[in-house]
Amino acid sequence: MRFYDGGITGSTASTFIEQYRTDFAVIGISGIEEDGTLLDFDADEISVTQAMMRNARRVYLLADQTKFGRRPMGRLGHLSHVHGFFTDRQPSENITAMLREHGVELHVA
Repeated sequence: MRFYDGGITGSTASTFIEQYRTDFAVIGISGIEEDGTLLDFDADEISVTQAMMRNARRVYLLADQTKFGRRPMGRLGHLSHVHGFFTDRQPSENITAMLREHGVELHVA
C-alpha cells in the first residue's frame, strides 16, 4: 500500500485480482498517445490495471483532457481494449474515429 495515496499496487495486488472475474473495471491512466496507446508512470500500477482489464467483462476508462498527448513511458494497453471511454472534452478526430472503429462508447461530460 502506498503511503501517499493509499493505492494498493504490486505483484501481490495483481495476484489477488487474478483470482476474480468481475462485471466491469473502472480504470484511469496517465497519458493517451494519438495512436491510442494508453500510458502510465508506475510499473506496479500498470500490472494491477492490466490484471483488472484481463479479468473484467467490460472495461471503462476515465481520463480528462490533460491526459491527451501526455507521454509517460510505461505502456498499459490501447484504447481498443476498453468498452467505454469517459472524458471531459471531445477527443481529436483521429481518436474519435479509432473509438468508433473499435466499438468503444465515448461519453463526454
